Amino acid sequence: MTIRFDYDPKDPITQRIGKQVHGQWRSLTEMIAIAIMLAILFALTRYILGFFVEDFRALSPQLPLVISAIMWGGIALGLVAAYMVMVAISRYRDLRRDQENELSGYRKGPITVELSERGISTRSVGRAEQVPWSSAQSVKMTPLGIGIALDDREYIPIGLDQLPQGMTGDEAMTLIETWRKSD
Repeated sequence: MTIRFDYDPKDPITQRIGKQVHGQWRSLTEMIAIAIMLAILFALTRYILGFFVEDFRALSPQLPLVISAIMWGGIALGLVAAYMVMVAISRYRDLRRDQENELSGYRKGPITVELSERGISTRSVGRAEQVPWSSAQSVKMTPLGIGIALDDREYIPIGLDQLPQGMTGDEAMTLIETWRKSD
């Protein structure tokens, strides 16, 4: 049995399957949420420490100020670290986009894919490949279909509507996993 279909690499569903196969980076919204959580943590800690200010002052008059400075410094360092991670992610995305632009000539659609016990065969304008199942890193079921990760950038998306008539996503996953194990 073989599964044969065509897909366009620029199709939005194909790209969404790819994001689900390879994972997604943290968004700016998540970073802002982390900053808000840090601020709430600081406020709670400050409130709780307010009950012990007199006890701290009994130990040393400067201790409440030192504790506040340490807490603010920790929050500031956390935000600086989050910013540095965001810059690194942005530069990494730029690098990946440049790599994608270099490979764009090879990724012109449509791409014809044939999955069988022999492996994965792909054909497009000016390019033909035969990939054994042992080279596939992973196979993931997504809400939109199945994604076969070949490496950290390349993947084969199989939309649920591209499966042979009467075949479900679970049946296709079972068949693909059987082929992967036999290779």
